[in-house]
This record gives sequence, structure tokens and C-alpha cells, in this order.
Amino acid sequence: MLAAISSRLSPIRAFPMRQALATVEGVSPFPVFDPVIHETNGLQICALLVPEHEVGFAAIRDELGLSDSALSKHLKTLAEAGHVEVIKTRSEGHLVTSAALTQRGREALCGHVSELQRLARVVSTRPRASA
Repeated sequence: MLAAISSRLSPIRAFPMRQALATVEGVSPFPVFDPVIHETNGLQICALLVPEHEVGFAAIRDELGLSDSALSKHLKTLAEAGHVEVIKTRSEGHLVTSAALTQRGREALCGHVSELQRLARVVSTRPRASA
């Protein structure tokens, strides 16, 4: 059974391949596995940032239940990959940190979710129609 499933799986597309793929407007993103986003907190952070222009550090921390240091580490990793922009501003004499999903991050998230959906279809327990 496992051999039958693995034979239907194409190799997981790696992150660097995305640079070679053009995104066409109005077309679903090409399924591309992104190891930076795949990490649980990375996926949750990106998903949280999708509907907003930017989200405050404290709001992300509280929503995901992360410590300040853990969230800082994840935001740094996502920023280094170009997925997130970390924004620091001054408000009433205090440094305020927020994060925003970049266009590259949005495309990477869409491609990653598309790849997860593709994999879910491959391993689905529902019977397949014969071709």
C-alpha cells in the first residue's frame, strides 16, 4: 500500500525552484513546498498576516501563544526568506514592532498551501475513479 502511494507522489518541489516559476495573474499558484513556511509557527504567522496590512507584535504573540523570543526568532527567519517585513516605529517614546506579509510571502504561502492540498488529494482515503 505504501509503495502504491509513494509511486503516485511526485518529488516535493523545493523552495529554490519557485524563483524559476512565473506567477500568472488569475491562475492558481503553482504547488511549491516551502520549508520556511512549512514550520508550524511560520505557517500560522503567515496565515495570520494574510488579511491585514500589518499586525502588531503583541497581537501575533498573543494569538499564537508564543513567547517574545520565540516570535522574534520566527519573524527573523521569515524576514530573511523575504516572506515577512518587520516594521519598527516609535509611538509615545516606545519602539513598536509589527509585521506584514510581503508579496513574495503571499505567493510563497499560496504555493505552499496549494502543494499541501495536492499532497492531501494524493493520500486521500476516498476511492478514486478509474481512468
